[in-house]
Amino acid sequence: MTRIRLEKDHLFDAYKSLFDFNPDASYAVDLEGKFILFNKSAEELSGYTLPEAVNTHFVEIITDDYKEAAVEKFSKVLNGNRETMQVKIRHKNQSIIQLYLTAVPIIIEGQIQGIIGFAKDMTESNKIQEELRHSQSQLEKIFHSIDVCLWSWDCVLNKAINVSPACFNISGYTAQEFIDDPALCKNFIHPDDKKYVIETQKKLLNGEVSQFEYRIINKKGHVRWVSNYTVPYFNESGALVRVDGVITDVDQRRKAEEQLQQYAYYDYLTGLPNRRLFDKKLTIALENAKQEKKKVMVLYLDLDRFKYINDSLGHAVGDQLLQIVGKRLKGCLYDEDVISRQGGDEFAVLIENIIDDCAFEDIPSKILQVIQQPIMLNKMKFTLSASIGISVYPDHGANVDSLIMKADQAMYLAKEKGKNTYQVYHIGMTSSISRKMILEQGLHNVLKDKELSLHYQPIMDTSNNKLVGFETLVRWENPMFGWVPPSEFIPVAEDAGLIVPIGKWIIETAIKHCKDFHSKGFELYVSVNVSAKQLEQGDFVDWLKQALDVAELSPAFLKIEVTEGTAMTNVEDNVRILQLLEDLGVDIFLDDFGTGYSSLSYLRKFPIKTLKIDQSFVRDIEEDKNQEEIIKAIIGLANSLGMDVVAEGVETLSQISFLEKNGCRTMQGYFFSKPAPYKEVLEVLTNSK
Repeated sequence: MTRIRLEKDHLFDAYKSLFDFNPDASYAVDLEGKFILFNKSAEELSGYTLPEAVNTHFVEIITDDYKEAAVEKFSKVLNGNRETMQVKIRHKNQSIIQLYLTAVPIIIEGQIQGIIGFAKDMTESNKIQEELRHSQSQLEKIFHSIDVCLWSWDCVLNKAINVSPACFNISGYTAQEFIDDPALCKNFIHPDDKKYVIETQKKLLNGEVSQFEYRIINKKGHVRWVSNYTVPYFNESGALVRVDGVITDVDQRRKAEEQLQQYAYYDYLTGLPNRRLFDKKLTIALENAKQEKKKVMVLYLDLDRFKYINDSLGHAVGDQLLQIVGKRLKGCLYDEDVISRQGGDEFAVLIENIIDDCAFEDIPSKILQVIQQPIMLNKMKFTLSASIGISVYPDHGANVDSLIMKADQAMYLAKEKGKNTYQVYHIGMTSSISRKMILEQGLHNVLKDKELSLHYQPIMDTSNNKLVGFETLVRWENPMFGWVPPSEFIPVAEDAGLIVPIGKWIIETAIKHCKDFHSKGFELYVSVNVSAKQLEQGDFVDWLKQALDVAELSPAFLKIEVTEGTAMTNVEDNVRILQLLEDLGVDIFLDDFGTGYSSLSYLRKFPIKTLKIDQSFVRDIEEDKNQEEIIKAIIGLANSLGMDVVAEGVETLSQISFLEKNGCRTMQGYFFSKPAPYKEVLEVLTNSK
């Protein structure tokens, strides 16, 4: 009778509205724990209807792991307490639901007659909380394991508040040391870079994200380069309250850049300034001379018959002699005079503040005497001589190109007059008969007279000893001088504006020969050197596409080689043109890499497929450990940029072993084969079948 009275007389009437309209699942159980009321929300939540739930004990739908706790809570409520708990129930469809229950006693006329409860579905909420805890755990793991330094600076407290463990690997200071000493973040910055860092971080006040590189001095006193990426955070009032940053160690990359930068401005063999640095210093000297109304003298020096030494005794002996000549030049001139190795056996000298015209005779005479002094090397006695050309600012020119060109012309005349002498440029010298001018005249008819030919040097993949392609090399047999090296006539062709038609002939012929290789069953590529003047032709890409189409050769089998000097001429235009070539399907090789590149930041801009390590580095790796490090740096740089590497000038097994060990397996050089004429190459390929 008590239960019936509870159901009909009191609860049903008193709580009907609550059960009908409450959005939360609501229920009531009697003193035994059996359901007597179940609203619509409870039905939807559990899957059970009111008829199915009535007279069912609440324990029956609770999962086993929560039953004991639920019964304990039930007992406490029957003792007059309000209780809450999290519990899991089994839905009618057997899925598990997480609930948050609130239970209170039903008191009628001072006696507890049952329990009324309210349930909130916590399944999704708990899932989200668990995911958040997991994400936080993951972030904490990343924060503690990532190998870059993560840090946060509280601008209100003026102290570090978060420093990741990786900061220790970079700086040598622990996270706690940074937190305990607010000044440490500034004190470990290199003194020479502090002003730069402070000025850069002022951008944070304007809301700018900044990324910059500077040096630090770690706890052991070592200087290291780091990159710092910083992000400012502001409060609702617009005040800077926090700065977050990421510091990465870029020391190896910066040192590699500095090392390559050194070789971009200094000759690796003699340590003297190279052509690029000489031009810069001459430009500055001319500006000063113009303001101070003084003269500047340029001497262009070429060792006489030096080629015969290289050909007969080898490059190793020739290089030692060049080093000795460089030292002698430095020894006989003043420290402020600039001595440059221009390439090969050519040197240039810059003399500023010329007051007495006697210098035009005294200085070159002194240089010739010094060079003529006997040299003992490898138990052999060498006596060298040189031909020197001289030009003077402002008498012979007002800019770098003009003065060097006229000194060069004077040097050629000195050679024609018997060598071991000097010539000062004079008006009318350009009309004198000289080798350079004869070559220039001959180049005008070189195509018509069919004096050019192409030779091919194999490019090998040493991982499988497989021939992959050929570098195309042009040769000229002049009727007067015989075989003229490309290093001599190509600059003449460029100066004379003849390189474009000659370059087109080279490419067209190379494409034709490559197609012939394919027709014989050898799918090999050919690489062709292209000059800056060829790239400057507005129709170069369209012309090249037409040449490939006519020969029916896939662009994939033609590689275009450009030198660093060519790439750095009109950078933006060349990036665009080379990108068009890559879009066409022609790969770009960067030739002679490491001999003159001025800024590695430009390297990423160019669509370069392959870096070619200059033979000057490869040739000396067996005697010069510095060359090994340079080659390693180049290979590492290429790998980091996703580029391939080809080593030039390979002549020995030890060179091959070193290159393979360091990840370079594509090579060319005399070890495999000297460049050979097309017909000879085709014959060898045919016989190899």
